[in-house]
Amino acid sequence: MNKSNFLKILLATALCACFLTGCSLPAVLFSRSAPASSEPDNTVSTRESPDLYFLPDELQQLYANAVNVSSGLYGMGDRDYEEIADIDGTYALYDADYTAFSEKIHLIFTDDCLADTDYAIKFIDHEGSVAVDRYLSDDMVENTTIQVQEAFPDTYRPVHSTEDEVEFTLISHYDRNGWNDTDDPIDVYTIEYPIRMVRTDSGWRIDEFHTTMFG
Repeated sequence: MNKSNFLKILLATALCACFLTGCSLPAVLFSRSAPASSEPDNTVSTRESPDLYFLPDELQQLYANAVNVSSGLYGMGDRDYEEIADIDGTYALYDADYTAFSEKIHLIFTDDCLADTDYAIKFIDHEGSVAVDRYLSDDMVENTTIQVQEAFPDTYRPVHSTEDEVEFTLISHYDRNGWNDTDDPIDVYTIEYPIRMVRTDSGWRIDEFHTTMFG
């Protein structure tokens, strides 16, 4: 994905995220329908799943928005992209309003979550427009391959939920032989990452986020 496309996707996904503000959710989320006792269904809440069935649609969309922008937030992207100007040989300047850009990405992530990334130095305000560091990128997790991701896609496990916080586990799959020079068979192992969503005064946001590719 090139950086200009990332900006377009971010603006579009942020519009979806704005509908999450003021979203009211029940205390028990981890079931398709809450049991009569209003107690969590432990058989559902500990089950690994290929989808986020345990989240309401609004929070599934919030997570999807974060995934959609993650390659630009963490990765370098395709260098074959158009830019308005070059800044100091490092930043590519785009015709996008920085204030609007910042407001939209904050519809997805909390400040604390963004503070754990390179967001503040990767995306800067240059005379009111967005400038993107074209070289800054997180390292991929070792043994990440397209082949293992296609054969063993991400799975998820709910952890806990309250009226103001939801946490689940992203279970990512990797190939021990994925980065070998020889054509060895896939040897799968997993790494588990916590994902946390919190209700803020402005609506639901992602407070801790990870991806299979960048950890």
